[in-house]
Amino acid sequence: MAARLQFKTTPTKRRVVKGVGTGSKALPEHSMVRLKRSLDLGDGRHMPAGSLGAIVFVHGGGAAYEVEFAKPTHAVVTVPAAGVARAIVAG
Repeated sequence: MAARLQFKTTPTKRRVVKGVGTGSKALPEHSMVRLKRSLDLGDGRHMPAGSLGAIVFVHGGGAAYEVEFAKPTHAVVTVPAAGVARAIVAG
C-alpha cells in the first residue's frame, strides 16, 4: 500500500511592508516591465532607463521585484517597485 502524504498547515502572519497596503496591486511574476531610471549593477555594468525585463519573483507583496534583463546585458536584479513600470509589449 502506498504511503499517504500528510500536510500540516500553520497560520501565517501577514507581513505589511511600508508603502504596500492591502489594496496593493503588485505586478505578478512573468510580467514585462521597464526600468524608470538607469541602474548601476555594481560590477561596472549599467542597465539604461527603459530596459525591458521580466519579473521572476515578487518580494514583500510587491515592495520590490526580481527582474531578469536580457539586453543590453544579461542580469537578474532586485529592483524596488518604484523603479519599474509595466511595459506594453506589441505582439
